[in-house]
Amino acid sequence: MLELVEVPQLEKPKPFLVKKRFIQEIEHAMELGPTKQCPLREFLTMYIKNIFLNQVLAEINKEIEGVTKASDPLKILANADTMKILGVQRPLLQVGAE
Repeated sequence: MLELVEVPQLEKPKPFLVKKRFIQEIEHAMELGPTKQCPLREFLTMYIKNIFLNQVLAEINKEIEGVTKASDPLKILANADTMKILGVQRPLLQVGAE
């Protein structure tokens, strides 16, 4: 019988919130209106869109490619980090089979 494991909700990382508040303080100090953004916000937005997200996408695609090229995908087990996040002690396929 398969066990259902609750996956924790993702939260925005604290460094993101700190930077967001910092940028808001700069925009307030510069007395920018709601339609105007400070150059730092524009830079970070473009960096995230054009560089960071492309790097994450490349990593995800590499993982997908590795999984789909395996001879028997059912033998692939969750890595240690995933098992720790899900709070399981044994590989997921073994837990589900018991």
